[in-house]
Amino acid sequence: MRGNKTEVVLKIVLVPLFWSMVFPLSKIILEKVPPISVVALRYTAGAAFLCTISLAGGAGREMSDLLRNRWPTMFLLGFAAVGSYASQVIALRYASTAEGAIIASTAPVYATILAAIFLEERIGVNQVLGLLLSLAGVTGIALAGEQGAGNGNLTGTALMFVGAITYSAYTVLGKKLGASSTSVLAVSTGLGTIPFLLWAVFREPLLPALRSVPSSAWTNLVALGILPTGIAVVWYFSLVSRLGAARASAVSYLVPVFGLVQSSFLLHETIGPAVLLGGAACLAGVALAQRPAKEASGIRESQEGSHSHAEAGRQNTGT
Repeated sequence: MRGNKTEVVLKIVLVPLFWSMVFPLSKIILEKVPPISVVALRYTAGAAFLCTISLAGGAGREMSDLLRNRWPTMFLLGFAAVGSYASQVIALRYASTAEGAIIASTAPVYATILAAIFLEERIGVNQVLGLLLSLAGVTGIALAGEQGAGNGNLTGTALMFVGAITYSAYTVLGKKLGASSTSVLAVSTGLGTIPFLLWAVFREPLLPALRSVPSSAWTNLVALGILPTGIAVVWYFSLVSRLGAARASAVSYLVPVFGLVQSSFLLHETIGPAVLLGGAACLAGVALAQRPAKEASGIRESQEGSHSHAEAGRQNTGT
């Protein structure tokens, strides 16, 4: 029993830690590799890892069926996930990693609103207030950057915001289509990477850029593909099955905290009080939005809403 508790605690710490690595590692790699190439390489490595895990679990037939009969849906899912990260990577040219980690953490709030619109899930005062508080935090970060109180600017904040919205749409679409198995994640990620891989090859171009990449950048690329894109996702779903969706979703609150620490330690970024204040508002909005609405229709709806929030908590960053 003690071993099981230790495993759970380690996953609770390591899952958000791996997710928070996305922004600092991406920023470091961007010094040597063009942005869309970074996107394509990360998700190629991630898809390969997820496929390996899925095949090792005996899901080869399921993956084959997904490719034959559901490839348009899988492509749409993967494209949304990879497109979200592409927006965030491009934003790193204009914004700090700390600001990116904070803004990305607001995705569960937007997923809650989209789930209410497209999945007819309950939405209450907490969710509306959480949305407004998160938007206020994002706006504060944007204004701080424009006025020199932050490290980014309005362009970077806007692209990070688009990335968070896109990932929340991916979450809601994934829930509607039942996309939570490793097989679905592996197939959709692989298919969604294809357009960005072609873009990187023909427009940046990818191969000439890779010839000059040092070994340290390759190490970061592999880590970026395997840790946040593969292992963290698999471990997150194991936490959901063991702890329940509502409790497991709480790991998302640690992502911006770890992100701030890594931004300061790895990149020596200065984090001003305006960014910290905006981040606090964002986190408060996420926490408020994830509180179940007072339902008149029984406990079941509240549990379903919590499951939606848990899926939304996967940092983009993520999959």
